[in-house]
Amino acid sequence: MAKSISYYKKRQELYKNLAEYIKPFSDYFTLKERLSAREMIYAKEFQKFNTIFSHIYKVLLEYMDILELFTVEDIFAYSVFLFHMGYLSYEKDLKTDCHNFGIYELSILSPLALNAHASCRHIASLTSDLENARHHESYILAVNRRKAREIAVDNKSVESNHGITVTTDENYTYLLDPTNNEVYGIEIDGAYYSSTLNSIRIEKSELINIKNKIFYEIKSNKPLKDPNECEENIIKSLSFIQNNLDILESLYREINPALRDAEDIYQKILRS
Repeated sequence: MAKSISYYKKRQELYKNLAEYIKPFSDYFTLKERLSAREMIYAKEFQKFNTIFSHIYKVLLEYMDILELFTVEDIFAYSVFLFHMGYLSYEKDLKTDCHNFGIYELSILSPLALNAHASCRHIASLTSDLENARHHESYILAVNRRKAREIAVDNKSVESNHGITVTTDENYTYLLDPTNNEVYGIEIDGAYYSSTLNSIRIEKSELINIKNKIFYEIKSNKPLKDPNECEENIIKSLSFIQNNLDILESLYREINPALRDAEDIYQKILRS
């Protein structure tokens, strides 16, 4: 028996509706495949990035020994000098160029301190790595930072906008800010102040940490080191490093090829 025209119209309408219903699922699986492919590319290139960084980091530790830098303040000064004076960039006068890789970057926090691609969390990560190498317990702390003119002392919940390095030795806890070359330690109404009256507050968060990389609490009960005393020691360490520039230049010549290789990998990651 021949089908009527209305039958075929109904079938055509049914297929059209099915196509519209199925398309979002098709788009979802296509997107999922693309994300999976990107994750594979990231994993491969991140591994290369970490391998290059491991070589650079090894050299940084060797020169830390050559300079005989051992205290928390020594290591902080070393990290600050290397970063802010361009010794971690293949060209010392590179302008800052940051990109956010989201959750993916947790495996390359310290390598991203290279070649002027760092934000505060990356500099804090590298500093904590160097401190840990001297057996000082060290980690990144998420905080809310306010400049002196922005201070409004209260006990309200705050959101994190900055990352610093918390380090502990046998006697003290240190709140170190390598991005701003600053130390916090004067506690007033739940905020921690530096000698220049900039302040940080710790976010009231249910997140205890992010994959043991970024923390939302100070883990040590040891007293805070007086920021004025700490800054005096840091100035002495920076002066010592400044007076040994020949050693720093030797370090720079040794790691510069690897810094260029790291930049090549970084640019490849951006293009993926």
